[in-house]
Order: sequence, then structure tokens, then C-alpha cells
Amino acid sequence: MGFYPNIIKTYFASYDPTVTADVANAGESVAFLYDQSRNRNLMTSEQISKVLVDDNTVRLIKKSIKLQEGYELVLKSVNSNGQVYLQLPKNGQLIDETFISPPIYNTGTADMPDKTYCFRKDLGDTSNIILIAVHFRSVYMDAEQPMAIVDGIWQISDTPIQLNINQQYGKMSIRNVDATSMSVIMDNKGNLINLTRKSDIELMPSIHLRTADNETLRYYIYKTETLM
Repeated sequence: MGFYPNIIKTYFASYDPTVTADVANAGESVAFLYDQSRNRNLMTSEQISKVLVDDNTVRLIKKSIKLQEGYELVLKSVNSNGQVYLQLPKNGQLIDETFISPPIYNTGTADMPDKTYCFRKDLGDTSNIILIAVHFRSVYMDAEQPMAIVDGIWQISDTPIQLNINQQYGKMSIRNVDATSMSVIMDNKGNLINLTRKSDIELMPSIHLRTADNETLRYYIYKTETLM
């Protein structure tokens, strides 16, 4: 049995207001990305965005973190107070720079805002939403080579997908986008689908409906994927 990564594509609609525990600070609870975004719900503007990175692997960073869509988070320096100077270029062009203050390795603690780098950006009609978040567990004080331990990376695409009412995908069309329930309703009104014996009908790109080779109507819906 093989393992095929990235078969299921994940899309982002809104940050969750559900409170989660900050393990570095006993008793403190936060819904951090929700709190840090001025606008949290892309679907209020009838948009979604592809999730590019959602990774909680613990890793040692010496120079930079390569992200998607040309972004790179560069660890420039750690000063005597443990402040980390970060730069964020995209395709080599600097678009953000800031200091954060995660705990120095094996000493002290820090609040979530002090140890988390966040980059906010306008996505389509949604303004000032977090595009990239990187959580720093700790930093190393090293004059020759600053280093940090990162245990969480989050990134969504800076090119949102528009969910326009009546927009057609194959035989299906968007009829309603509900930002509260996080739902998109589609139907095939105006696009008649005839279910005949042993037929294979594309409902929308990569989504098919197949009927059985039998006089009794039986069918199932499936999704096609290309395994690289």
C-alpha cells in the first residue's frame, strides 16, 4: 500500500474563535489567529483561499524558512535581549520586517504574541487578514550564527478564490454562500443530468457520477486525482 500526499486539497474560509490553550503559559487561553486578524472570515467577501502550509513539525532554523508562493522568512539576528529580527521577502523583494521576543533556550517564557510572527495582507475584498504565522518555541544566543526552534508554520495563498453566485463549474452552479455556517450550496438547475445504464458524467472538474452496468439504477460520485 502506497502513501500519496496532497491528494486532498484543503481550503481556508475563516479563523476559528474557539479558545485554545497556550501551553507555555499555564492558565492563559487564546484564539490567537482569530484575535490577531482584523477581518477573520474570507467568506463574508465570498472568497476562500488554499491552505499552503499547516505544519507543527519541530525544526531548528539557522538562516531562513522557505515558504510557498515565493515567500521566505529570514532570521537576521538575535540581540543580547533575545529579540529576534526577522525579514520577509517575496521573490527577493522585502515586504515586511519586525522583532519578536520568544524565550531564550531553556530560560523563561513568553506570551503568544511575543513568540509568534504574523504577516497580514489584504486578500481580495478582505483586508488585513493573517496570511503567514510562524510560532517560535525558543532562540539560541549565538554571536556567529543565530538559531531558533520553530514548532508551527501556517500559510494560506495570497491569491483567493472567488465564490460568485451563479458561477458555473461543469454542470453545477453556485447558488448560495453562507459566511455564518461556512457553507456553499450548488445545484445543477438548468443543466439536466440523465442517468442511464453504465454512464460516467462529469458534474464539475474532477467530480464524476457513475452509474452501474445494470437495469436497476445504482450510482456513486467519485473524484479523480493524478498521482505524481
